[in-house]
Amino acid sequence: MGNSLLTDEPLKRIEALEAELRQARHHLGSVAKNAEARVRRSHDLLRAMVLRQDSERENERRRLAHDIHEDLAQNLMALRMGLALLDLEEHRPSAHEHLEKMRQVVDRSIERLREMVSMIRPSALNMGIVVALRWLVDDFRKGSKVDIELHTPEELHLDEEVTTFLFRAAQEALLNTAMHANASRVEVHLSAGARICELLVKDNGQGFDLDALRPEGAFGLIHMNEQARHLGGQVSISTCPGHGVKVRIKVPINDGDWPDSIGSMAWHAG
Repeated sequence: MGNSLLTDEPLKRIEALEAELRQARHHLGSVAKNAEARVRRSHDLLRAMVLRQDSERENERRRLAHDIHEDLAQNLMALRMGLALLDLEEHRPSAHEHLEKMRQVVDRSIERLREMVSMIRPSALNMGIVVALRWLVDDFRKGSKVDIELHTPEELHLDEEVTTFLFRAAQEALLNTAMHANASRVEVHLSAGARICELLVKDNGQGFDLDALRPEGAFGLIHMNEQARHLGGQVSISTCPGHGVKVRIKVPINDGDWPDSIGSMAWHAG
């Protein structure tokens, strides 16, 4: 009987320890699930905030562009017409010279306002993605020595949200090329199938090391991907030092089932 007690005591202790271990594992599992849920909720909240800010920013751009065009630009045009009428009534040489200087100032102001409106929200955006990309490429040519080519369908009708996103994504990619790529050539390709619209921006620049990319340097790309995810799409980045950068964006243009990979950013070296 004594031997039985000696044998049972360690077994009971082992069983108690195993029970405590199971309880601890269960507790840790619950903690991990709760932490994961909190992280997921925080991420979803951050995404919602980013998308809301994008929507509000685009609406503000639209409103500001409209106000500048309807108010300031029209007032300047009216002022210019008034100067022209005044010019007809005056015959003194000094008055003509003064009026001409005023007219030049007004002309420069009108041109500057048109540039500001285009920077805030180009009117080409209202005419579809193909026209908007043509405007963007022409604008890029004016401000950069990088050779650029654009390949698009003759026509492509997308809804306003997708059009705006693809335009802003191309704008961001070209800005990165101009500022960081040290490239001599960049290509912009837009294509569409029955279900997917694809935008590809690629350059022959210096590329970069994905592993060495700092978070602050990737903010624009991460932001771009969040917008793509909102539309059910995906952003893919392919690059490595000395081999340029390819930014490929896919978004759905019709309802349908999508692969599980859609919605997450893909990074590829090379």
